[in-house]
Amino acid sequence: VMEDDSVGFLLGLDMLKRHMCSIDLEKHCLRFRIDSTSMSTPFLHEKDLPESKGGTKGFDSQLANQQFMEYQEQAAAAAAAATNT
Repeated sequence: VMEDDSVGFLLGLDMLKRHMCSIDLEKHCLRFRIDSTSMSTPFLHEKDLPESKGGTKGFDSQLANQQFMEYQEQAAAAAAAATNT
């Protein structure tokens, strides 16, 4: 049972077995068969998924680094103020 509804779909082991799936890490795809037809589908890259789905699409690393530096400066200032009292 999943309480997080942000996942579009989830393939369970039963589904993977039913369609004779194999995870091809070398070619970055999922291979499967339906009847006598073999198919494959590429894995999505982290950069192609929104942050809400665990990806990095829309993530601004420069902004994140700037916010982190500001937080460190505030923490250092608070620690210095606490030491001076």
